[in-house]
Amino acid sequence: VSTRPVKDGVAARVLMSAGTNSRGAFSFSPDFGQLFEISVSAPGYIHEPLLTLEAMEIPDEGRDFVILDDLVPSAGVFGRVLGADGEGLRAEVAVTTGSSSPYHQTVRTKSDGTFRIDYLPDASFEVSVVAEGLPKKEFSSTSPLVEDELRDLGSILMTKE
Repeated sequence: VSTRPVKDGVAARVLMSAGTNSRGAFSFSPDFGQLFEISVSAPGYIHEPLLTLEAMEIPDEGRDFVILDDLVPSAGVFGRVLGADGEGLRAEVAVTTGSSSPYHQTVRTKSDGTFRIDYLPDASFEVSVVAEGLPKKEFSSTSPLVEDELRDLGSILMTKE
């Protein structure tokens, strides 16, 4: 979630952002004025908001906004990064989509090498894996993700060659 103060009908260049908690709640301080434009984005989509609300005064109490599920990209990928010994590796896994609004997200694997990346658009994608001391591994999808798909990328073996 991001917000920009509005003065004389124009959103300022100052940008404040906040993440949401598990209930989807967020808050901003009115340090820059009382009229704001609020934009809501899915993770990784900071340049393409899902929803931009009209300029409004900061309410004295909490206010609820509903974002329909069909606005949020719903595909995802998961898998496991393994070393030559078959053990899980700590690594960074990056996914970049080739959609009309390119998306890039990087995650760290858990200690067992597993990872999951959600909120991906329906699109073809590329994966890049980097583990300390090993060459980067890159590959492209053979078919695009589709809405609500959670694709298993399987085991990604990282070797010195």
